[in-house]
Amino acid sequence: MMLLAKADLTDRSFDLPLILGGFFIVAGAAFLAFFPIRSARIRNHRFAEALTAAVILWALAACASAIYTLFERAKFASDQNQLAANGLLDLSLQNTPPPYPWPIWIALGAAYIGLIVFASLSKPRPTP
Repeated sequence: MMLLAKADLTDRSFDLPLILGGFFIVAGAAFLAFFPIRSARIRNHRFAEALTAAVILWALAACASAIYTLFERAKFASDQNQLAANGLLDLSLQNTPPPYPWPIWIALGAAYIGLIVFASLSKPRPTP
């Protein structure tokens, strides 16, 4: 039987910050998603259901992007610490952490502003 992946289960130094970071990212995205949904529901927006679905997709994309970045940067720091502890870290090499996904975050911010504007500026649904 061939192993396809191997996980390093000995390094537990990043567990609590990663768990708390993920929790706060999800809580922050849920908090931000509440505003356009609530605004559309209060105004009786004619596309309230579609807007709710779009906001949920936005929140999932924002969570996925932020949590992926959090885990990648934590993995880089863990690898650097492990190399330093083993004496294999070469300081002459430029070891830069993974970059932040600024284009994705800018697009998510623009989409959030668009969702807020779309939820706020609407005519109420017609009553039969």
